[in-house]
Amino acid sequence: MKIDYLHIRSGFKNVQDLEIDFDNRQLLTVLIGRNGSGKSNVIEALVRIFRALDLGDEPAPFSYKLRYSLGASQDRRIEVDASPEYGSTPIQQHKIQVSTLGESGQYSLPESISLSKVTRDKEGNSDYLPKHLFAYYSGPSDRLEDLFKPHRTKFYNQLLKNQVEIEDEVRPLFYAKPFHSQFVLLAFFLNQQKGAGREFLEDHLGITAFHSVHFVFRRPTEWSSINKKDLFWGAKGVVREFLNRLLPHSLGAIKAEREESTSLTGRGKNNEFVHLFLPDLYSLKKVAQGLGAKNFFKMLESTLLSDLLSSVHIKVRLKNGEVVSFSELSEGEQQLLTVLGLLEFTVEEDSLFLLDEPDTHLNPAWAAKYHSFLKR
Repeated sequence: MKIDYLHIRSGFKNVQDLEIDFDNRQLLTVLIGRNGSGKSNVIEALVRIFRALDLGDEPAPFSYKLRYSLGASQDRRIEVDASPEYGSTPIQQHKIQVSTLGESGQYSLPESISLSKVTRDKEGNSDYLPKHLFAYYSGPSDRLEDLFKPHRTKFYNQLLKNQVEIEDEVRPLFYAKPFHSQFVLLAFFLNQQKGAGREFLEDHLGITAFHSVHFVFRRPTEWSSINKKDLFWGAKGVVREFLNRLLPHSLGAIKAEREESTSLTGRGKNNEFVHLFLPDLYSLKKVAQGLGAKNFFKMLESTLLSDLLSSVHIKVRLKNGEVVSFSELSEGEQQLLTVLGLLEFTVEEDSLFLLDEPDTHLNPAWAAKYHSFLKR
């Protein structure tokens, strides 16, 4: 997936009449400018554009023109001309044209299609949208993350209703957070062949092997019904499948009750927790047998979003033989690992990555190499 052209015509925050003609020969683009010049607002604008196209029931966020290409050989070109002034409904406000690349190497004449045809179907598919949009921001603000809440809430409700299958794709709009690095790390160790992710672990983090992982699950206080007789409180669907895989290969389940902090003051309420421990790589691979790294990542993330997973504690072995906790890595290293994992899991799919100040928490030497890390 490649963005070719963007023109934000009406004012979006401090971005006014901004036109960017992207180099269609490059898959990676860097926005450079002074603080406060609007770089983050451009990324937010793109998220708002694709969110409106994806959901189909939101008005055009502002007046803009966007052109992007899909397919391995950029065989589909989509141009969106949108403005709140074009009409009173989202369909009227979005004028969309599609061109296809012919055998001659030329694009066909544009064909107009409705927003309703662009929006994803019930299975989450669309021929006119990127399969995935991933975003990440290293700063403290939740502004960008808040834009992804409708998709995360929808996925959460599907989990509760047992409507999610492990074969389903990662949800189309995905906001990456530092804790995803733990899921990426576990998924990397499942790959039989060393990809860019495993090479990064060894060459730059000095991590040579998986040692063990300790999962802590909590009784979900948000669930409408709880089965107190069940070890996992009545979990269902893809989450239950993961727990059923995990339990036989763990060194026994330890159930305990302790206080759980639920407020900024540290005050909390008693809750139940279940501890499961995988002692080696063999047991981890048995849990994930037949899944593959990508599906295992999705299972872990589904368990987290279901309010069941409280924490994950991973230990790894370094080149010098020392065993350390993965949490000892810097925040920047964990964030970079998350991005590399998502890139590797979706390398053959139409995906758009929007990274806002991704090198903030990296040391200067690594920040200078960030571009090369992404291109591996």
